[in-house]
Amino acid sequence: MLFRSANTVVSTEQAKIQVVKTMASFAPALGMLGTLVALVHMLYGLDSADINEIGRSMAFAMTTTLYGIVIANLICRPLAMKMEQAQQQKLVTLNMWIEGINGMMARRHPVMIKESMDAFLMQNEQFESDTPHLAVAAL
Repeated sequence: MLFRSANTVVSTEQAKIQVVKTMASFAPALGMLGTLVALVHMLYGLDSADINEIGRSMAFAMTTTLYGIVIANLICRPLAMKMEQAQQQKLVTLNMWIEGINGMMARRHPVMIKESMDAFLMQNEQFESDTPHLAVAAL
């Protein structure tokens, strides 16, 4: 029962992470699509020779490209990395609970159970020190 619950949590978290990673991969493409639409609009406006309209279309084209890059690299990818770190930490915690409950069911001595819990906590601390922390500057 506990293993099934842990697998459900892991698969649910993994699906969420995959959605954010997919958003990160599509964001630059959508930015380029906006660029192309704006450039086509600009080319249609060349016959009228309205420099203001050409400038607005060019600005829109560059802005959509920038938005695609910003959304992918400053929002979605860091969010996916943070979600993966949280998933790993949750997995360690779930495994710790399973190990502790299995130890109690096997009627192991409480000191032995505590030592196995301490090993999980040390593993979690080592994982946290090995992974880089994300710092996103405010724009």
